Amino acid sequence: PSKKSPEESKEVVTALLYASLSFHFKETAEDEKFSSKLFHFISYVQSGGYKLSIAILKKIVSLKWPLLVPQVHSRLLWFLEESLAMELPSVADLYLHFLREIGPGDTSKPSVNLLLKLLTLFENNTILSTHEIACCSLFSIVSARLTEHTAGSLTQLREREIAFLTRELEMNFAVLSTMGRDIHRLMLSFYPLASSSVDATPIQSSFSELLKVYQTVSSSTVHTILQTRAATMYPKALITWELENYITFFMKKIPIHRHEKHLEWFKTKFLSTDHTDSIIRDLIRYLVCCFHPDNQLLRAGKVPRWELIGLLLSSCKTPEGTSQ
Repeated sequence: PSKKSPEESKEVVTALLYASLSFHFKETAEDEKFSSKLFHFISYVQSGGYKLSIAILKKIVSLKWPLLVPQVHSRLLWFLEESLAMELPSVADLYLHFLREIGPGDTSKPSVNLLLKLLTLFENNTILSTHEIACCSLFSIVSARLTEHTAGSLTQLREREIAFLTRELEMNFAVLSTMGRDIHRLMLSFYPLASSSVDATPIQSSFSELLKVYQTVSSSTVHTILQTRAATMYPKALITWELENYITFFMKKIPIHRHEKHLEWFKTKFLSTDHTDSIIRDLIRYLVCCFHPDNQLLRAGKVPRWELIGLLLSSCKTPEGTSQ
């Protein structure tokens, strides 16, 4: 196996991963056991077999996740869990790829289950809880999604999220403060939902307690936090890979004055939920902070950022969404 060329090694690893995913469809004990064996066979290909497998898995998650069936989603999460248990190199990067599948405006059961699973993996694996980018990215995503989880059916998830945010603020604020202005911006989004009055609802009281914790831990550093520029990786983490691919396609491929039909399709596909304003907020943050066209693109006559931002703002459903 050590004499195989890089191309042959990649083919073998890809075949083992594909077979491991496929054999799990029947979900019998025999299939699951054989699927696990196939995954562990990857280490026999060459010393860098798992490194190659993680690179392939990252590509699958970032490009194919919306197209995959639930059984494959479950198997990919199993791969992630096994990789964390083995403390494989770059496994934190793979975890970050999964995090970006928790998109804005999506309160469906698969999205909720994915968030719960990733929270559990973070809490049970030191390799993640001590990883600065993983910690800040998860905190950012949970904070952004929490404002969408106010429905009664999501009470359990909301309580889990608030408990996670509170614990991280109390025990890990030094790391979270590296997010700079982003952490303050995320906390400000909770103020409309908080209330400390006597007749406050349980939800309002929970948000109020969370804000009190933030005010306590940040009281001596808020000036420094507000002067610290936010890293671009955290606004980028708030939109899914699919959203990023479509929005960059707009900016790089669609000529100006020919974008109307593409925008209508985009609005129908992504901006027709009850949480449209949250999606627009995160998309505009991405366009402002993460997408910087070069001179060649600016001269190419494609849809400019200001045009797309204006069109997104006009799609907001509420004045509060526009102000955010």
